[in-house]
Amino acid sequence: MLAASVSYGLGALAFALLAVAWRWRGHGAGLLPRLEIPAALSALWCALEVMRGQLQAGHELVALAELARDAAWFWFLWRGIRALRAGQPPGVWFRGLERGVALLLSAALLAQALAMLLPGAGLGYLTHAV
Repeated sequence: MLAASVSYGLGALAFALLAVAWRWRGHGAGLLPRLEIPAALSALWCALEVMRGQLQAGHELVALAELARDAAWFWFLWRGIRALRAGQPPGVWFRGLERGVALLLSAALLAQALAMLLPGAGLGYLTHAV
């Protein structure tokens, strides 16, 4: 448990430093826009994992932070793909992929909301399946 807390703590520090450095250096234009958002959410998630490990509480909050972190990284990568394809008309597969990711993210959010609203229903496994 101590090793996990130290590991997540170092991860939180590293992601926080990445977010601050990216913002401070004035990045944000070009191919890698707004890296500080997923980095900051990753730092928050790591910090909440440390809290969960030490207090043995807050599982739902960690799961919600993990979902936000994953969504932010999807958004960041999606913006990078769109920047690479600038000037090209979106194909059918591209729109389908966009809708599929949106549907998956919506399903994950719904599963997490149901697990938090109905804690006794055993829906926690559903959040990890989506």
